[in-house]
Amino acid sequence: MKKVEILELLKDFIAIESVSTDPKRFPQILKASEFLKKNLESFGCDVKVFQIKDTPPLIIGLYSMNKKAKTIGIYGHYDVQPEDPLLEWRSPPFKLTQKDGKLYARGVADTKGHVIQNIVAIKNLIHHKKLHNNIIFIFEGGEEISSYGFEKYARNLQNILSMVDVFYIVDLGMPATNEPTISFGLRGIVTFELEIKIGEVDLHSGTFGNRVLNPIHVISYLISQMKNLRTNKVLIPRFYDNIKKPSKKEFTMLKKGILSVKEEMNKAHVFKIITIDDIPPSIVTKIMPSLDFNGVSSGYTGEGFKTVIGSTAILKFSCRLVAEQTPSDIIQKITNFIKHSMPSGVIYNLNVESQASPVRIEIKNDYIQKAAKALAKVFRAPTSYTMTGGSVPAAEILYRLYKKPMVMFGFPLPDSQIHAPNENVDEDMFWKGIKALEEVYQQ
Repeated sequence: MKKVEILELLKDFIAIESVSTDPKRFPQILKASEFLKKNLESFGCDVKVFQIKDTPPLIIGLYSMNKKAKTIGIYGHYDVQPEDPLLEWRSPPFKLTQKDGKLYARGVADTKGHVIQNIVAIKNLIHHKKLHNNIIFIFEGGEEISSYGFEKYARNLQNILSMVDVFYIVDLGMPATNEPTISFGLRGIVTFELEIKIGEVDLHSGTFGNRVLNPIHVISYLISQMKNLRTNKVLIPRFYDNIKKPSKKEFTMLKKGILSVKEEMNKAHVFKIITIDDIPPSIVTKIMPSLDFNGVSSGYTGEGFKTVIGSTAILKFSCRLVAEQTPSDIIQKITNFIKHSMPSGVIYNLNVESQASPVRIEIKNDYIQKAAKALAKVFRAPTSYTMTGGSVPAAEILYRLYKKPMVMFGFPLPDSQIHAPNENVDEDMFWKGIKALEEVYQQ
């Protein structure tokens, strides 16, 4: 395909506001699934669309070469994160924008760009008669809500997915320009929403300010009890139990190319980096669990000032898990902690919004070695191995259920602003990514 055709395809895909966290935009999820169905069918895929009740549809696209050929499973997701805060975008979030060697849009890095790269790579291989493997595309629409419903799909489709010889999870990134990387581990995740209530109505602060609980104060107290501000250590009892440490060989691989604290600050655009137990910052997010506060709301936050004591407060927070930790164990520890730490006179409700387990991949397999050579060939640099601080729930599900080799990599750079305003990909890395996928999939 020509570059102009690829960009047009990506532009049309980006324009679909498939935000899975927003129930009001579920029709856009359906629209995105239909977009993929039509595009896969356009080059000969046998496409099957599966939907269980209100879950985002799962798209399975099969392209068969011959029964004796290997079968490659290619995973991706077509849902994206919300575009908030909208005012911080320098271009419309759902309009693909080219500027200064980059492509900007919500989902261009995570991971609609990867989906289009995968489709284009297979189309190019078919066109040039270089495809020697059977292909099964696996595109879900709920990754950003911890792959809601995916495990049920994966179990129900055993007759299809059991044919796969190797799964490719193209949903990660690269540490720097032209530095290909394959990941052998992902963290798990559990997300929570805590709502507290101290009364039935908002109150006048002059009348009630020194004789009632303040929900903001309650939330602040709980936050201070959950995590140490100076050390970043989680204070919840036994939070760090059941951690599988990387082997010496794995730790050596993780140490390659680590950044200094100053480089980490520049990379994150922050004024301070906090280290934990003297572990290099770029490694700690890969091998240690974490707890992060993702959103808080209470009282009056509009223009001007309102001397009010709100009746409610909401805290959104998440935990990242490492190998051998389980969502159920972390949920129980968080639940017990909140119960015993909550002041009297407060009604609260703790909801688990989503959960996914961590995954650690065995890197001693031919598919990873061949992929490493293919990536090195295109990017003209040796492929390194790492672990990733983020989560791809479907990777753990597929690896656990089918126990097949898995290869995990991707092409966005650290400054891609994933999940943030002005999400972007480097254009050169985008085009090289397509070439790299062609090299990987034709082997």
